Amino acid sequence: MGEFSFRDKAAGRLQSRCKPCCSEVFKVYHSANRDKFREYRREYHIENREVLQEKRRARKAAQPAREFTRKRRSYIKKQFEMTLDDYDAMLVAQGHACAICRTQDPGRGYAHFNVDHCHTTGKIRGLLCVRCNFGVGYFQDDAARLRAAAVYLGGVV
Repeated sequence: MGEFSFRDKAAGRLQSRCKPCCSEVFKVYHSANRDKFREYRREYHIENREVLQEKRRARKAAQPAREFTRKRRSYIKKQFEMTLDDYDAMLVAQGHACAICRTQDPGRGYAHFNVDHCHTTGKIRGLLCVRCNFGVGYFQDDAARLRAAAVYLGGVV
């Protein structure tokens, strides 16, 4: 009896299909009627906007750390195609420090290091503090410019 849902709870009648079969039938129906479901969802969100916003605010207020982690996980996955586990492994490999200046402070009140990547290939190079990340960005990822800046500052290249 646990494999079948109730069709009419008051009368105790069960569905004619088992739960897995009902699920499969619904998936096929949903795939064939995506536009209908999308429109229903859009209308529901428009009609219940305030209620949904209040629920979202309450959830964020109740668990701010969880919300921050969710957004961070989503951002890292979307921007760099890496997981938080990949990020943590890279941070451990770098000794919990910036790949350039070796500071353990991400800087400017940030809680995490920035993911540095090549803008041409998209390849991830390492994790940088805010200052080093800005510096590399301002020099437009150009090694010759960085060497010229080092010479200008009196460094040996």
